[in-house]
Order: sequence, then structure tokens, then C-alpha cells
Amino acid sequence: MAIKRVNRNPPVRKKRKFKKLSPHIPSADNISPRVFILGAGFSKPAGIPLGRDLSSQVLQEARLHGGTKFEADIEKFLDYDSARRGKVSTIEDIILEDFLSYLDIEHFLFLRGSKMWSLEGNKTQLLVRNLIFKIIYEAQAKISDKEWKLYDAFVRYLSPNDTIISFNYDTILESCFERNHIHFDLYNGPSLPDGRINLLKMHGSIDWFDISYYNQSVNNFQSNEHYRLPDHPIFGVNYSDYFPKKLVDRNYDPTSELNRIYKIRKLDRYLKLCTDSSTAPMIISPSYHKLVWLNPLREFWYGLERFSANGLVFIGFSFPAHDEYLSFPIVYLTTGYQKRLPISFGPLHSFPPVLFIDYRKGKEDIQSFKDSFCFVDWSKADVFWNGFSLESVKWLSKPRKPLPFS
Repeated sequence: MAIKRVNRNPPVRKKRKFKKLSPHIPSADNISPRVFILGAGFSKPAGIPLGRDLSSQVLQEARLHGGTKFEADIEKFLDYDSARRGKVSTIEDIILEDFLSYLDIEHFLFLRGSKMWSLEGNKTQLLVRNLIFKIIYEAQAKISDKEWKLYDAFVRYLSPNDTIISFNYDTILESCFERNHIHFDLYNGPSLPDGRINLLKMHGSIDWFDISYYNQSVNNFQSNEHYRLPDHPIFGVNYSDYFPKKLVDRNYDPTSELNRIYKIRKLDRYLKLCTDSSTAPMIISPSYHKLVWLNPLREFWYGLERFSANGLVFIGFSFPAHDEYLSFPIVYLTTGYQKRLPISFGPLHSFPPVLFIDYRKGKEDIQSFKDSFCFVDWSKADVFWNGFSLESVKWLSKPRKPLPFS
């Protein structure tokens, strides 16, 4: 009788390979056609409050919803500011960016010790981020059909492989991409299919939430004698209310910080509890020290030194004082594009001028804008001074004579 041999060495399961992020110089075939840099002026036609208007509304709302904790933080900040400036500061003197910078340093250095509310931020920090969400979401809900047409026209103007670098918190572009059936992604990297538009939201979004703080709570609860899940407005037992979905796909590098970020739906449900929430959206608040919060999103800047583009467009972008860190990457990208550095930008060829869309009136206002972009070679730039509008989208499509490599 034949003896059947038994294979005592089971087949080895192949390990799943992940595509690591690595700097690379794109070939001429996959150079991104254009890079768009969007500032607050891009969202202004939709009625989204900008700069000082947003800061003023946040402070007004905080006085209504902040309670004694917010008032205590305001008093501590006024005491600090009075001591620093050598004269008495009042609540009318408060600038939101200064107040948030004070809170960021206090939290980052653990100055409250065991009284720190959470690693995600102290109560007032979470309140401010939730109020930014509330103000922007409510403003976005009021956008008229006429205003939507502007943004629909813009996304239809875009081409496959375009990259959009946005510093806005709203979800206007995502809504327009979806309603126009345009494929897009909210991250970059080698795992992405070709031909999709990349929307990189450098300061976060009102519909993003960081799961890492919840995971830490889960680990802490598991060390207890009796098991239970921690409460959480987004990732807890009611997670199905928001359909949280990871920002990156399953083939993305598992060591990436972007795996912490989830995008949610049903923002109207979160609106009802946002002013009393124990968490807050992944928003980098307007602070002079926002770098302490940028770690999960800094990957969006990865490889900028070797990034190639066939066009560079600024829409409604300026340099706020609290965004000083942006000077380096923006200057580097712009000067590199105009000089067409061969090491960073691959094959040498002609290229279109840098395009700017901004609202400026009068010679002094225009000169002030140009002074803030003093690194730009204005002989290799074209500007539309009447702000972002349907007319400006048509202006973007205007044929232009390519500039030679210099």
C-alpha cells in the first residue's frame, strides 16, 4: 500500500508590500500639469468669513458657549499679556491669533501638568476649533446656486493630475468634485492611480478627525480590570452616525501619520453637539505656533524640492503674519518654477508664467501685494486684479505665450 506523503511545511504566505513614500523626480510623461495654491480669497465669493472677520466671530461665539473655563483662560491670558507688554490689556485688546498662540505653547509644554484636559488640546482650544467648524459649516450651507456655479466652473476647468494646495478649512471643492463626478484624492503618493486631481488641505478640514487620541483611550481602558469602550462623539459606539473613512487608501504606507485622519459625513449631526464636544475637527487653528500641531499633515509637503509642474497659479493667497512658516516652501516653489532649476525640475522646456488672482484696487494696494511677493519675477507673471470670479476662470483659460527656460 502506497504511503501518502504529508507536506509538513505549509506554504509561506507572502507579506503584503506597501508602497513607501520616497522622493523622486517625475518623468516628462507624468509631470503634474499645474499647481494651484489657494488662500482665503478663493472662498470669499462663497461668503466664508476670512481673517479678522472669522476671528471676531469665533471670539463672539466663544463668549456665548465657552462658560467659566473660557473666561478663566481669557483672564490668564490678559494677565500674561499685561505683564509681557508692560501695560494693562483688556478683552477689547485680544487678538485671536495671539490668544491661540498662548494656549498652544501652554499645552505643548504641559504647563498645566496633570490638569491638562487631553493631548488633543485643552477645553478652550477644542472649543475654538469647534466654533471654526460651526461658523464655516453654517456659512457654507448658505451658498447660493449662483455662487456654486463659480466653483463648478473652476473644477471643470481643472485637468487630470493637477495638484491643489489649499489652506482653507471648508469643503467647497470636495462638494464640487463629487457633484461634477470628478475623481480626486485628498493626499499624494505613489499608490495613487494616474489621472486624478490631488487636493491637499495643508491646515486640515472641518470634516477631518484624528483617531489616535481615541486609540490611546482604548489602550488605557484595556488596562482596567473590567472591559468597556471609551466614549467618543465620532469613533465611539455611535460611529455609524458619521461613516468615518480613512483619508488614505489601504495600500498606503502603514507607518504614515495620515493613517490617523478620518473624513466624516453627516456634518449636520455634529453641528448639534459641537459646542459641547470632547473632541474637535482636525483643524490647524490660526496661531503663530501652528507648527506644533502640523505633524500629521506635514507629509503633504514631502518631496516639494523635487516637485515638477507645468503651471503655477495663486488664487486669493497672501502671507498672514501667523503663517510665517509658509514663506520657505512658497518662495522655494515659486523661484524654482520661474528659474526652472534643472536639478529639481527635470527636463528643461518652455513654461507658462506664474498666474495670480487677487482682489486689489489702486496702485498702492497693488504695490503692497507685489512687495509681499518680492521674490517673484513679475516679468514672468500675469495677474488678474478683480478677485476670484467666473471672469477670472475664463481668464485662466486664455492662451499665453510660453516663457523660455532662463
